[in-house]
Amino acid sequence: MSKRNLAHNKLINNTAYSSTKKGNTFMFDTSRFTEVTTNRQLKNGTTTYRDNSNPGVFYTSHSSGYVRRVIKTVVKQENSQGIHTYNENRAYQINPRGNNNSTLMISKGNQRLARIQEMADKFNSRNPSITSIYTRGDQTTTIIPNI
Repeated sequence: MSKRNLAHNKLINNTAYSSTKKGNTFMFDTSRFTEVTTNRQLKNGTTTYRDNSNPGVFYTSHSSGYVRRVIKTVVKQENSQGIHTYNENRAYQINPRGNNNSTLMISKGNQRLARIQEMADKFNSRNPSITSIYTRGDQTTTIIPNI
């Protein structure tokens, strides 16, 4: 069996993704995630969820099979010339990988939600906060969640 097929079978047979297994069925945590989809996103087949336990972090589920994490921050750079503030949005594809690091599309909506849940749990355990302060010379950069 090819690496792609193994990765695909793992995705489908994993308890977290399976909507047909008895006993350990997947439930999307609606107290943790709030749907914040805009009308334009809805027209395009995208659903967006805010991660309430991690301010500034959003997840998108696309009808095309993609799943992404979007981190929205406000960056404030302060130096002797003044203050410069801007918004920054970074999107990361969180689909599982198959053969040759190829993206495995997730066709079913409940499986995309399970992937969001799984990857949000991993992200929160590895990154307790996206807030940070950096200083280089006379410049201080402050990054805070954009909620």
